[in-house]
Amino acid sequence: MPLLLITPEQGTRVLTESLQVELWKLASSSLNPFQNPAIARKTTINNTDEPSFQQKVDELLDLDGSIREKLTSEELAHLAGGFGATDESVAGILKDAMLHDVRVNRERRKSTTEADGSASQDSHQLQDFVNEGLTAAVRSGDYLTARQLLILYSVVATKGEELSEADDDSLSEFSASDLRNSERSLEQRRK
Repeated sequence: MPLLLITPEQGTRVLTESLQVELWKLASSSLNPFQNPAIARKTTINNTDEPSFQQKVDELLDLDGSIREKLTSEELAHLAGGFGATDESVAGILKDAMLHDVRVNRERRKSTTEADGSASQDSHQLQDFVNEGLTAAVRSGDYLTARQLLILYSVVATKGEELSEADDDSLSEFSASDLRNSERSLEQRRK
């Protein structure tokens, strides 16, 4: 969906795809994370006003596949943590990072056991993403986004542990529906 820039001076302008990417990169690297000031005081840890919470949910960024392809993991973490992103977006990014870690760690383990048996350092892209996202969420004072990142990280990391012990076929069959099922079971355990 194209982004629109609306100003009184220039009217309405459509941002091209290349300008959108530039805007996302600039927002992730140069803007301090922030919440909508109109609802920031109404969505605190001790006080969450229902209409304000709904507005916050409506304002979450949808970091879909087209955006994820053009931004680095660090840039995505700054956007998701600092400005908030939908559960599906964050879960997809975390899943991609987890799958990357599992694949890289498997390859390293195979190569080190075949070579000389010396240990190599594991990939930790999933943990790095969550750390960056949490840092941005804390800077913006957004406990809801920090909580979202931790819950989704727990679900994805648990699935990653299962996959790291499974065979290669299981890794290729892993899908978003598996993640959603894991998420539901986590919700049921909390109740």
